[in-house]
Amino acid sequence: MSDSSPLERGLKVLAERDSDMFIPKKLEAVKYGGTTLMAYPEVDHNSPAAERVFALMINKQAAESQYLDVKAVINFYASRVGLESHARVAVSQWTSRLKEKWNDPANLTVLSYHSATGAVIPNAIDPATGTLREITDGAVGTRRPAGVRLALVQCSISFDDLHYDNAPTTLRVEYFIPLPVGNVTFLNVAGNPVTINTCTVQGNPFGLTKEQFKAQVTNPCGVTGPIKLKTAEIGATDCAFNEPEKAKELNERIINLGAESIFRKLREQLAPTFSSTPHSTVEKIAMSFGEGGNKVTLTVLEYHQAIMRAAQTFLEESLWPFNLASHFANNLDPRIKTKFQALTTRHLTFNDYTRDGQLREIDFYLNKAIEVEKEVNSMKGLVREAMADTHSFCAQLMTHLGAPMDSNFDPAAAVTSTFLSAAEETLRKYAKSDPSNKHKYEETGRAVRQIICWGCKGGHRWRDPRTKEITCPNKDKPGIAQSAKQGHKDYLDSVKERKNGWIPKKKIKFSDLPPAQKEKARALIVKEATEIAAASVAAPAQGVSYPIFVYNSRDNNAPPLPAAIDNRLPHITITLGELATSIETCPQVRCLYDSGACVSSGYWGFWKTILENHPECIVDLFVSDGGQYSPIVLGGIVTGDDGDMAGHTCKLNIVVNLKLRYETITGQPVTHKIALGKDVGVNTILGMPFIDKFQCTYDGYNEVVEAKILDSTPFKVTRMVPQRYNTGDRAPSDKCCNHSSADILAALR
Repeated sequence: MSDSSPLERGLKVLAERDSDMFIPKKLEAVKYGGTTLMAYPEVDHNSPAAERVFALMINKQAAESQYLDVKAVINFYASRVGLESHARVAVSQWTSRLKEKWNDPANLTVLSYHSATGAVIPNAIDPATGTLREITDGAVGTRRPAGVRLALVQCSISFDDLHYDNAPTTLRVEYFIPLPVGNVTFLNVAGNPVTINTCTVQGNPFGLTKEQFKAQVTNPCGVTGPIKLKTAEIGATDCAFNEPEKAKELNERIINLGAESIFRKLREQLAPTFSSTPHSTVEKIAMSFGEGGNKVTLTVLEYHQAIMRAAQTFLEESLWPFNLASHFANNLDPRIKTKFQALTTRHLTFNDYTRDGQLREIDFYLNKAIEVEKEVNSMKGLVREAMADTHSFCAQLMTHLGAPMDSNFDPAAAVTSTFLSAAEETLRKYAKSDPSNKHKYEETGRAVRQIICWGCKGGHRWRDPRTKEITCPNKDKPGIAQSAKQGHKDYLDSVKERKNGWIPKKKIKFSDLPPAQKEKARALIVKEATEIAAASVAAPAQGVSYPIFVYNSRDNNAPPLPAAIDNRLPHITITLGELATSIETCPQVRCLYDSGACVSSGYWGFWKTILENHPECIVDLFVSDGGQYSPIVLGGIVTGDDGDMAGHTCKLNIVVNLKLRYETITGQPVTHKIALGKDVGVNTILGMPFIDKFQCTYDGYNEVVEAKILDSTPFKVTRMVPQRYNTGDRAPSDKCCNHSSADILAALR
């Protein structure tokens, strides 16, 4: 039976429905531009429109929070929703305006003229015309001065048509344009010829058309864009030009100006009809959704988690644009909402939109809803027990709960449809009488089985079973026939496999089993019940493992003390070996992540098998023999009545230095020492030495551990009961560590 949560089942159901309803997913750690971003998982065109827009907004916030430049922000959030090419086009629409206008005199205003060293030439502009003085005979001050080499201009670029609401949007940027220079000869006031070096363009250069300006000014100077002056080097007489740096600077200003318009354009391409308000996504979230056999009901905590994720777009604002607290209360499951409103009606009049007020109110509603949920779940259990004996009690119970009683009311059916277990839901889903199965399934006489086309994988047959005629409506599409051929082969193989693997069953009583078989059966039951399959993949196949629990025994019928107990502790999986080795051949070990442990430690019986099979992962090994080292004494929080901890300790006699299949951000290989002993109660514990060495931080909300020193993606956290693998006759004896390092290494290698 599937162990997926209602939240996961809900996501699967919603993926199959044409609806804007969705449950926000957990954020995931993504490496981008040398930093780690907590981003929304990638979405595509099959995702609901609300989720696509929500992903865009969350990923935009994630990139902006790391102070990336605007273009990097746009590229990141567009890539997460499959709009990379759209983003490039949108950005180029803005930046191309500069390429079109930078050398068009109609858009340029000359601010000043400069020499080759960058110095301003004050008398270059004729005050009567406001343009560059003419090349003519006459006295100094009436003709063009010597040394005119550069023009500082201001370019006005309009983006009105690209702005999201067509508002007047003009950007004014300043830059230099070089002018063609040469020797010019004229007569001074004494009638003597004088030769100077200056701009050679006749008349006003900025009175030309764009094409004339390119032919007479920019092309002869060999420039293709705005320039910035670089400080002259020692000994040089002229400043140098820096064209790429100026172009980058101006493009950044343009993209900053257009960032919001680009974002809105991409959002409209994702979901043209979806509202752009920050709370639009939250409005889609409810505790129960779906219809018929596909109806999904979240727990109160899952529902609370879903709306808080959806509210991330405005969570940090001091004044919220949406009454999230009232939405939480109004969209509870109807079975819970009725009793919830009997406890409180504050949500009907609550109108405090401040962040602190909303969060306080949501916490209050959450506690009340959990209280009601426990009562409803308890009632479900009573109903199921009663249904085993009589349906009349169900009718009385439904009347007591206030269900509608009319001539068409069927109490048994009402209880059956309202309080189904997961198994009952599954049985009803595949029942022949369920109307929702009519278009998906067909009757076979005794049961209902799902029909899947071998070719297109649709809900119909590939061919008629009697006439063998191909009936698939997509049979002529490319690749369908080849898919059907492979599907038919897979079907025949599965039939053959079932036939060959069939073994007649006979009833066996547990009491009739020999003692060895009883122990084996008990071990298998424990393994199944505690999900041992989720334990470290490095553990050998034979043997038995068992969980480590917090004990909650009591010697009377009184309830336990009201303290929260959670045996599901955080674990991460580390990979041993070298980066040059294929990961498929490297052992992976699931370890308890424990900031309360002063040493990284492990159970020798578990690690012995790994080290025997993978001696290449060992850098060095140390043992407490010969007086060179003393064993490490490991203790916990438990002491005896006299306060002595000696009876509650174990010795760690071996330390192994392991190669980890990672490298630091500076490219250095990574190792870590783990102390091993035969009485350690957990396979592996990564303690504070590991956490400090690799600068680890634990994000409990997103369930990841980020190691800032390592050049790798964050470790995914698995919440589970700690495990210890018992290798039986291979477990170390009391003398297991009374050997030298060389002896143990030789035995392992």
